[in-house]
Amino acid sequence: MEKNFREKFEALNRVHLTDSEFSRLMEEIITPDVFTAATHAIEDQNVLKFHIDYYKPEGKNPPKPGEAIAKRAVVEAILAKHNTSTSERRFNAILATASINDAIEYHGLFQTIQAEKQATDPDFVPLNVACVFSPPAEGDADVKQIQEDLPQEKEENAVEPEKKKAALKSILADYNARYGSNHTLSEFDPYYQDVQKRIKDHQWSNADLRKADPKIPHHKIDITIVVDMLLTGFDSKYLNTLYVDKNLKHHGLIQAFSRTNRVLNGTKPYGNILDFRQQQDAVDAAIALFSGEKAATIEQILPKETQLGFRGAYLETAQRLKAGRADVPVGSSDPIDQLDFEFVLFASAVIDYDYIMGLIAKFSAQGPEKSKMSREQLVGLIVSDAKFMDEREDISAYIATLKAGEGLSETTIREGYTRFKAEKQATELADLASRHGLATAALQTFVDGILQRMIFDGEHLGDLMAPLGHGWKARTQAELTLMDELAPLLRKRAQGRDISGLNAYEQ
Repeated sequence: MEKNFREKFEALNRVHLTDSEFSRLMEEIITPDVFTAATHAIEDQNVLKFHIDYYKPEGKNPPKPGEAIAKRAVVEAILAKHNTSTSERRFNAILATASINDAIEYHGLFQTIQAEKQATDPDFVPLNVACVFSPPAEGDADVKQIQEDLPQEKEENAVEPEKKKAALKSILADYNARYGSNHTLSEFDPYYQDVQKRIKDHQWSNADLRKADPKIPHHKIDITIVVDMLLTGFDSKYLNTLYVDKNLKHHGLIQAFSRTNRVLNGTKPYGNILDFRQQQDAVDAAIALFSGEKAATIEQILPKETQLGFRGAYLETAQRLKAGRADVPVGSSDPIDQLDFEFVLFASAVIDYDYIMGLIAKFSAQGPEKSKMSREQLVGLIVSDAKFMDEREDISAYIATLKAGEGLSETTIREGYTRFKAEKQATELADLASRHGLATAALQTFVDGILQRMIFDGEHLGDLMAPLGHGWKARTQAELTLMDELAPLLRKRAQGRDISGLNAYEQ
């Protein structure tokens, strides 16, 4: 697939890329897994935003960004928060750890701490905790294949392999006892597949699962402890929480977070992230980078103009390839179907209105030399995101009125933007009315009525135009001329909602 795209891109842009240049470019802007969880995000809002909590332990010396805290404190915090994060265990979670040794230690801690809680609190219901990491391959072809995408685990397994094998055997024994299975280290892949299946089994009720197989003591997994596994490419709508005790950045961070934000229904409003490493700066940097805010590394490879052409060619090529493929069965293995994921590389699946307002407030509160994001970068972040297509001009124009270092609060920023938008819209409508010889108040009443009912009524349009005194032909032409400008204005103000009857004036 990469070869085909390389040929198309080079032909369309009249450039030639060396292998290293192309590899770096693919890594930066065309990584299909970066927003795997954002399938069709632009068109049908099929992903959720993230709710991120940055855990701050008590004490006078808070940890620095990226610094680990005591694992017992992490487990205690997870046990205290898990029911709330997962809607009373309706959903399940992943705990991402920094190393295989950390994963092993966490598995033991969950056993110890939950046993302690059971001894002191008879009402405590322990979580079903699983742990999965690849074993030393030692010639096993299946494990070698699994480890192709697990560089950290592959490297760590070269150190004290027997110790890691012994720990994984113990983890498998606990798993087999819990789930009535018989997995062995020599056949690791069936165990890995079973873990994934049980994570997805969270969609079924406990009663249904017991009815299906009453001999098994447990069926579901509440938390899966991982190192590299399951942080890319794995999706389950009933996985909604990620506990993070490892340093993440750039596309690795977005990939990991995106495990949690598959849309289900109203019971899952967002993906939950509980970060134990104080990585807020890394989160903001990752979102900014992958929303297309700036070229950074990319511009070192290609000039900005060429890069923009490359992106345009990519989207144009992808759209052409996708055209006329409505009859292709769902789940087709055709590589072209992967383009659904790749479209969203040019729009953020993370940033929402609240996030933007927060960034604007930070820009206002800090002086130009202290601000981590310049006015231009902030505007770039917004205009590159497809979700803000209807509002990005207004937000960008509003940012232009602010001064870094003014120290405005987020509430003031929001109120100011609301006033700015209202004034801009009023001026916009007054200019439109003036160009077409209409009374501003009459046009405002006409527009307000449409947006309140979300219905466009042609008779009301006739009433609006009646004071002009045109004959039938002239009035028809005047209506069409007005609607050339009014229809897009109504679409913009409807913010994605459908206005019944408006399509008749847009053909």
